[in-house]
Amino acid sequence: MYDILYSKIGEKIKLFAMITCIIEALACIVAGVVLWIKISDLYYVSLIIMIVGPLFAWIKSLFVFAIGDTVDNLWFIERHTALTYNIVKQSDNGYSEIYASNNANQSSNN
Repeated sequence: MYDILYSKIGEKIKLFAMITCIIEALACIVAGVVLWIKISDLYYVSLIIMIVGPLFAWIKSLFVFAIGDTVDNLWFIERHTALTYNIVKQSDNGYSEIYASNNANQSSNN
């Protein structure tokens, strides 16, 4: 069950950022329209809410999206570093065997 919840967490954070941005932007627009209809004297405040609200929602979502993207990139780096380490470890073992056999030959020649 935990595998489903915590697998691909970076993608889930990015999706959360996009969904909350859309919901918050729509909520600000609806709040601005309702304010404009209910209190027509405050039309300038409702315009500010309808313009600045979605802008702030978008800016906030950029930070959350960046965290999700960082998590994805760290996962990618971790996987490729592990693969690279295994390859280097195998070639290092091969080099050690070759190095050991060359030393044996050199010591027998002296």
